[in-house]
Amino acid sequence: MTLLKTGWQNKKTRITLQIRRYWPISDQPAQPGNHSIISETPAGKTPEKGIRVIGKEEIKKDQRVETSLQEKGKKYREIFENAIEGIYQTTPEGRFLNANPAIARILGYESPTELMAAISDIGKQVHTDSSQLHEIKRLLQKDGIVKDFEAQFIRKDKRKIWVAINANIIIDEVSNRQIYQVFATDITEKKRLENQLLQDKKMETIGTLAGGIAHDFNNLLAAVYGYIEMAKEDLPYGSRAYNYLLNAERSAQQAAELTKRLITFSKGGGPVKSICDISGLLKAAVINEKTTKTVKKKFIVPDDLWLTEVDKEQISQVIQNITVNAVEAMQEDGILTVSAENVTVPFRNHLQLPEGLYIRITINDTGKGISAEDMPLIFDPYYSTKQRGAQKGMGLGLALCYSIISRHKGCITVESKPGRGSTFQIYLPAMIRDKAPEKATLQEIIPGLQKRIMVMDDEEAIRDMTGNLLESLGCQVTIVRDGVQAIDQYKKARAANQSYDLVILDLTIKGGMGGMQAMEELLKIDPQVKAIIFSGFNDDPVIENYSNYGFLAALTKPFTRKEMQAVLEDIFHMNRANDL
Repeated sequence: MTLLKTGWQNKKTRITLQIRRYWPISDQPAQPGNHSIISETPAGKTPEKGIRVIGKEEIKKDQRVETSLQEKGKKYREIFENAIEGIYQTTPEGRFLNANPAIARILGYESPTELMAAISDIGKQVHTDSSQLHEIKRLLQKDGIVKDFEAQFIRKDKRKIWVAINANIIIDEVSNRQIYQVFATDITEKKRLENQLLQDKKMETIGTLAGGIAHDFNNLLAAVYGYIEMAKEDLPYGSRAYNYLLNAERSAQQAAELTKRLITFSKGGGPVKSICDISGLLKAAVINEKTTKTVKKKFIVPDDLWLTEVDKEQISQVIQNITVNAVEAMQEDGILTVSAENVTVPFRNHLQLPEGLYIRITINDTGKGISAEDMPLIFDPYYSTKQRGAQKGMGLGLALCYSIISRHKGCITVESKPGRGSTFQIYLPAMIRDKAPEKATLQEIIPGLQKRIMVMDDEEAIRDMTGNLLESLGCQVTIVRDGVQAIDQYKKARAANQSYDLVILDLTIKGGMGGMQAMEELLKIDPQVKAIIFSGFNDDPVIENYSNYGFLAALTKPFTRKEMQAVLEDIFHMNRANDL
């Protein structure tokens, strides 16, 4: 008698539809094929006789509703399975109930099944700090929703990643219990870029301050340094006073080195580059590394290493800073390995470098490593784990390395684990070309620099010191304090047919016309004017590219008597050669 039987389970009740040809339910007999019966019975029991008669259209409507629900469920499952975003459901205690393939991939597992089998406590096994899960739970219980909560997860391979979490609470219809529904997005790369931007801003801020201080300090050092040198000339070599001045001179040299390091990462600084084979530079930096420890050193560089265009002095300083730190972190039986190789960086890369050819320098040690707490801070200016002091830690070493490599359009990375050593990698843009022939150096020394020279500087001590230094070289010197005076004096000298052989101009004048503006006016008066620019800012574009502004040379303060003499000899030698 039964033609069709279908049903579905909901909780503990089974709804059974039975369609029959005849079923008397009232005084009037039912017509064949026009009516069906629905009976509601507990699952597993025999349905009782019909309660009421329903039409075929109502059955079809119920079937359409069921089909629609099934299709919606299928679509939800497809979205869940194919979503790029990690989606999972947990108990409030932190146990997985469900997970999609994306969250499995984010955490480094092959499948959701593997993930859920491996993780029994999300707070302890997934979050780097269980307090993160407690905070998410607190926010959910308070507001019912969590938006853009940043947390750190631990992958299967133990690597830490950053995720942004959005979550809400749903209620299970069967048990009436709370379920946490979580959406997680991997933001590790975003956090890295944010940290890099923060580091760059930090370096810029500190650099601006450091550059200003270093400039003023260099002006003072220039006078101290110059007077020490001239005082030594008037004393017997080896006398007590001479030795005192020699010690003072060494201290001045150390102070000058410190200001130079400050200016190197100050705002606007740039390297003075030349093409070089960096393998020799690496060897020299490693060999000349000065420490009291005896460690084994390995040097691995291929013969076909590409050339690069760098500031040799700055890159040497980077290598020395890192190798000194590496040796100090090791015991006497430690191993320091320095290697270099040619690499091609693809268009998409985690280093945020432009696509192209690079030289990768790797410096590895077997020391104590860097703690997780110190790792985010190692490139910060003035951060150091060493004792403070001129001969100890100044906190400038790695900050300086970061600044130098950034200005060479490269990058520096570090990996380290406590007790397992550290590995620094430096990427520098490469050049594929034959080595450029080195220019022959001038050996000729021109005796007698009896030249008429004008010196412009707003610092009285520097004016006097420079004037005295030049006079000791046999020059006739006129000193002025700013650009306006320099222009006026130059005009008067030309009118009297006593033109200056050379003008030395300070780049910046407080409250007055500086060297660059003065040079522009002097060139209008005399297109053949010969001039040197000097400054306490050794990173200024005018100092770095002095010839673009009409200058023949540049000097940075403090400078030595020998440096001044060498510049003068070079200028007047070129002038004589051109005249010939």
